[in-house]
Amino acid sequence: MLRVQRAGSDTGPGGPLDLVLRGYAAWRAELGVNAPREARKRFEAALRLDPTYVPALNAAADSYEDELEFGPNPEHRLFEEKMDMLTGRAVGIDPNNGLAWFSRSKALSWLGRWDEAQSASERAEVLLPWGMGILIWRSWIMISTGRAAEGLALAQRAAAIDPPGGGFPHLMTCKSYLFLGQYEDAVAACEKSAGLNNSWIDQVYLTAAYAQKGDLGKAKITRDELLKLQPGYTIERYRQTWYSGTPVFFDVVEKHLATGLRKAGIPEQ
Repeated sequence: MLRVQRAGSDTGPGGPLDLVLRGYAAWRAELGVNAPREARKRFEAALRLDPTYVPALNAAADSYEDELEFGPNPEHRLFEEKMDMLTGRAVGIDPNNGLAWFSRSKALSWLGRWDEAQSASERAEVLLPWGMGILIWRSWIMISTGRAAEGLALAQRAAAIDPPGGGFPHLMTCKSYLFLGQYEDAVAACEKSAGLNNSWIDQVYLTAAYAQKGDLGKAKITRDELLKLQPGYTIERYRQTWYSGTPVFFDVVEKHLATGLRKAGIPEQ
């Protein structure tokens, strides 16, 4: 972390590693969608110096993935192609790089190639058995393919590695419980995640969990917080953001998440 911070203030020409570190520094400097875009400029500069530099390939792919998570993107097909190309090159250059397989798993998930995404995630874990983020992403793979109970088990394993984890183990636990219809447990996990993160996606799930639990007063408070962070947020925007999910995923989205958001006053479109 300290090395990334120092890189952010370095203005010298630098090599591929320096540029990648500067990219991460730019990424962490702000919370909006512009952050991964600014970071990607440094990652692409690193690749111009060395097209085979795997950390830059991974980072560039991850920057596209992060941008997609902010919401519907008219360039999502181009982003998917870029992620597929970058991560395919990375694992081809260094098939024993766990982070490359992690990035590959994320790219394949956005492409809707879920079985391949799971296999890539499992390979990443073999190479990086302590990787909390790998388990969190595989938890999302399980949720996105209608296996929330398996997603919950993976989120709990991630929490055992790093209980705070920036709030991410709790967020994935929250999602799993919500899609299992265990709303009280979902509220508890979402509250922990929001307490550490307070991002708009935390508010989406917390709003739905409160409403499904029957606490509409709290649901409206978190709804208002969500709309401050993401003005004009709608249920359809959620669906369009996570477009690569399977039909069974959207069935549970409708039953548990969308229904809760409607109760709290989030519009359909």
